[in-house]
Amino acid sequence: MVNEPPGRLHHLLPLVSIQAVGLACGVLGVHWSSKLLPPEILGVYGLLASTHTLAAFVTHRGMVQYLQRHWTAECSASLFGRELLKAMPLPTVWLAVAAATSIAGLHLATGLGRAWVWWGWIVLVNLLALAAHLTATALQAEEKYWSQFTVSTVGSLTRSFLPLLAVFLLGTAMETLGAGFALHTMLWFLAGALALAPAWNRGETRKPPGGLGSAILSFLGVGTIGWVAQNAPRWFAAFNLPPQVNGYFMLAANLSVIVPASIAIVGTSYAAPWIFAAARAGETSANLRRRTDRNVWVALLLGQAALLALTAAAPVAVLCLVTFSGEAAWFRLSLTMLAWPTVALEWWLVQRWLRTPLS
Repeated sequence: MVNEPPGRLHHLLPLVSIQAVGLACGVLGVHWSSKLLPPEILGVYGLLASTHTLAAFVTHRGMVQYLQRHWTAECSASLFGRELLKAMPLPTVWLAVAAATSIAGLHLATGLGRAWVWWGWIVLVNLLALAAHLTATALQAEEKYWSQFTVSTVGSLTRSFLPLLAVFLLGTAMETLGAGFALHTMLWFLAGALALAPAWNRGETRKPPGGLGSAILSFLGVGTIGWVAQNAPRWFAAFNLPPQVNGYFMLAANLSVIVPASIAIVGTSYAAPWIFAAARAGETSANLRRRTDRNVWVALLLGQAALLALTAAAPVAVLCLVTFSGEAAWFRLSLTMLAWPTVALEWWLVQRWLRTPLS
């Protein structure tokens, strides 16, 4: 049985630092947005921003998983890039359909206008965010965690503050927020491309293995279910709550989702490279599942402990982070309740991990 290579614990420092910076930026972003944005605009913007993960987590998720499994420090970015580009058309059509569906839902729920403009915005920011995710995945596979930290920090800072800075300088408008968010995805991708620049000069010594098309199809279902499970409360709130209350709900969603996600990302980033290396070395599926089982359970238990802590801290979060006047009880109630729907998703993900062949 292939054991975990010794001396890898030092990798936890940059991985935890990535999530710490992301959490700090998120918390400060919530505080600043509650000062700058009316809650009715915040609710619409929160829904729009939540669609930027459609490509990386749903339609093109198989690409990210494929790269995570097969990328090594010997791989050529140009060779793998051509392979990914050849597979782009079909999932991009799915992305266009998903974007149109999201815009239709936003129009019905919030009355959002300029549908074609926002449809193009969703497609653009998704493709840029996908490219950034792919570069981060390659850096993670090579265990270049401090480079990944740099790229993620650029992403966290620009995501949390560029749209709000645009509002501060140019005035409150959905178009201003959208332009700031689009600029964030562009800078995030450029940071990743620069960090991965040496890979473009590598010789084409290792051809990408087959299976990219089947990976895209296989992970479309799991990505769709996960995305819907994570975002359904936001859409339910948009259709059923008054605009101002919906803004509070979006703030609560932003805080409650990041807690289990951060812990899961640390666990995956730490464990995935050596597990997939063991799979390429011929480790048996049974042993790989046992190793995966241990890591999933650790992430699950830590995530639930953090969610309990977040639930207990809900009153403090309201007092320290949110500066809206009135109806703070809605924010507290949302923050308390949103933690628990993630339990069902996490249990389902445990089963998905255990049943997916890693070799």
